[in-house]
Order: sequence, then C-alpha cells, then structure tokens
Amino acid sequence: MMTQLLARRGWDGEDRDAQAGEVTVRRSAVFHPYSWNVGFTPECVQPDTIAIHHWASSWKPVQEQPCATWR
Repeated sequence: MMTQLLARRGWDGEDRDAQAGEVTVRRSAVFHPYSWNVGFTPECVQPDTIAIHHWASSWKPVQEQPCATWR
C-alpha cells in the first residue's frame, strides 16, 4: 500500500534516498539493513543506520524463532 502511495507521488521504487512529494524515502540500510532471510551480523550496520528491524520469524516453528527465548 505504501509503495503504491509513494509511486503516485513520484517515487521510482529504487533503494536510495528520495523525495516523493512531501515524503522523504530513505534507503533500506537506514532502518532495515538486512533481509528477513539473512541473519543479523554487526557488519550490516552502516554509518547512517538509525534503527534495525529484527525479524522475529513468526512464520517458523517456535523452536526456530530467534526471539523464542524472549517469550
């Protein structure tokens, strides 16, 4: 939904900092420096990384979820 909204405001979908109307789109490394199918390593963090979305893997059985011990 957000992708469609931003595309209507001129965002081309590229993974880079951009302006889409009044919205600033940041490249994925800023908030999302590693993919859901890749494990976290400190090397993922870049100088402009602000936050990291850690995937809970809730689609996997509980024993395979990295955050299962937090419950």
